[in-house]
Amino acid sequence: MVLEKLKTYTIQNIKIDEIKNSRDAIIVLNNYRWAYYSNIYHLVSLSKYDKAQQLINEMTEKFSKEKLPFVSESQEIYFSDLFNQVDKNYR
Repeated sequence: MVLEKLKTYTIQNIKIDEIKNSRDAIIVLNNYRWAYYSNIYHLVSLSKYDKAQQLINEMTEKFSKEKLPFVSESQEIYFSDLFNQVDKNYR
């Protein structure tokens, strides 16, 4: 149920400058990425790599790093490490 609610939110209608000019907006909106991350991590723990890959694709589309930067470089690396694990096991 929570995942279904998460799937309905997007930042498509928010102007890129409104996001990039507000550190608070970046931090708050990145919480949606963390919600995705949590669900992806759970799917990985269940070896459901196909569903995890679907969520990664959905998150990347809705919260592109071009429009919504990560809070920090280390956060981006953290996400990337999990996504690489999914990619490696999904194939």
